[in-house]
Amino acid sequence: MLGAIALVGVGGVLAYPFGLPFVAGIAGAVIGLLTARAAVRDDAATPVPRRTVIRAAVALALGSVVLGDLGLWLFAQSEGGVLGPFDYLWTTFGLFVPGVAFVAAATAWWGAAAGPVQR
Repeated sequence: MLGAIALVGVGGVLAYPFGLPFVAGIAGAVIGLLTARAAVRDDAATPVPRRTVIRAAVALALGSVVLGDLGLWLFAQSEGGVLGPFDYLWTTFGLFVPGVAFVAAATAWWGAAAGPVQR
């Protein structure tokens, strides 16, 4: 949720599209590192398989990007925008939209595969 809010803040409020990949990368890495903890839980009878943790982290990161994109569109609507969500995102951000999704998924995969940072 914080990643989606940060995407709206950078892309909508600040109107700085070049910051979107950086925000998505940080959000994806944090999601991946936090979900990686489920693969090494000491108190669980059986830890969650790493493959499942990676899939969950990537799904959460992509969900954060989708919510952020929806938030960007709603922010534009509140300022008087008239385009639909796909038209607005493509017209305003272009290839940043799939690029941000890729960066978020890649960093979430990295975080879940490499994490957690402990001991």
